Amino acid sequence: MTYVPAQYKNLINQAATDTGLPENVVAAQVSIESGFNPRAVSPAGAEGMFQFEPATAASYGGGNLFDPSQEVKDYEAYMNSLLKQENGNVYAALEAYNAGPGNLQAGSGYASTIFSNAGVSTGLTVTPGQNPTPPTDVNTTATTSCPSVSMNPLTWVNIPSSAACAASGSIVSFIETDIVDWAERVGLIVLGSILMIIGFYRISDASKDKPAVEHAAETAEVAA
Repeated sequence: MTYVPAQYKNLINQAATDTGLPENVVAAQVSIESGFNPRAVSPAGAEGMFQFEPATAASYGGGNLFDPSQEVKDYEAYMNSLLKQENGNVYAALEAYNAGPGNLQAGSGYASTIFSNAGVSTGLTVTPGQNPTPPTDVNTTATTSCPSVSMNPLTWVNIPSSAACAASGSIVSFIETDIVDWAERVGLIVLGSILMIIGFYRISDASKDKPAVEHAAETAEVAA
């Protein structure tokens, strides 16, 4: 499932309502595109949380691509256009979003990853602009923990979960994990240091006691 930062849950819900897509699909798509980082820029020039090429965005609203509340309008317009073009076939529309309407096969891995992460069957169809009742294999409740890795296997994004959560401002879950991890490491370091100090003092004490023992032995011999 896909982690959705709290500040973007309403935005994802809005995009789902305005395109007819299940929330899980929109969330999984945005996670793959940018890890919910509104300042993301790809080497190819795609910008923002939804990763629009400026030229494409200009044709579908032209909002500020680094402002999710504006960029989502371009996303909705573009996805509705693709869904209509593909007769409501969500899989094909996602392929077109990634690779371009004329190169669907190149986007098949992208669409498959989104469907897998969203828990949706590949045969899902929708009516653009009408949010359907989710099929039985769709869970529209976002999970509350960060994924291990959020990445786009076809393009540029490869964002570790902590970085994605940090960028979103919702970092509780990975901070808790990091605190436990670092506490264990510090504990081991402290324990090791204590054992080293104890060992050092034992060796030191043994060295100090050796002359006294030898002197006592010599005294005993003289007395005998």
